[in-house]
Amino acid sequence: YISELYLQGAGLSEFPKNIDKLIFLKKLNLSDNLINFIPDLSKLTELKELYLSNNNISTLHGSNIDKLKLKI
Repeated sequence: YISELYLQGAGLSEFPKNIDKLIFLKKLNLSDNLINFIPDLSKLTELKELYLSNNNISTLHGSNIDKLKLKI
């Protein structure tokens, strides 16, 4: 299973499709992309580290990111 995924600087304009299937994911780095929307990540219950710096995200509304137990 995948526990860490590093896609920083990959030119992504959205989260990878089916990211919610990676239920054992603990660390996700999507920094330095063109992402402007955070999808519902509530199925990623193991996610502890999420890196989204240097994207085009303007709101967290609807992402359920507040329900994750992220390390800040």
